[in-house]
Amino acid sequence: MIEKEMIAAAWREAMMAAGEAATLRRVVSGVNTDATVYVKSIRVPIRDSADEMEGQTYATSRRYLVLAADVGTWPLPIKRNDQLIVDGVTLSIEKVDKAARRYSGMQMAYEVEVYGA
Repeated sequence: MIEKEMIAAAWREAMMAAGEAATLRRVVSGVNTDATVYVKSIRVPIRDSADEMEGQTYATSRRYLVLAADVGTWPLPIKRNDQLIVDGVTLSIEKVDKAARRYSGMQMAYEVEVYGA
């Protein structure tokens, strides 16, 4: 096994051990057609979270890692306003950092920042 494959396998093993079940979701509305919904089951570990006051309610900002291999058939790139559903809670993707988790030009994971109550 070459070095990149070994590292990819180590990433997958770590994500399976530390991650939780999640669903990546995108809804694309057509002008004259029904909406197209893309759904992909993945595992994501939480990186960190912070509560922010928004009016009278708290919105939570969280960062998750999404393993690149898990989104292989997803219509890339992962975008702002895609959704990440974790533990039954729908979170809106606000930012995607695809540069932070690269190894020798290979995309290992995407770091996504999400917001939700």
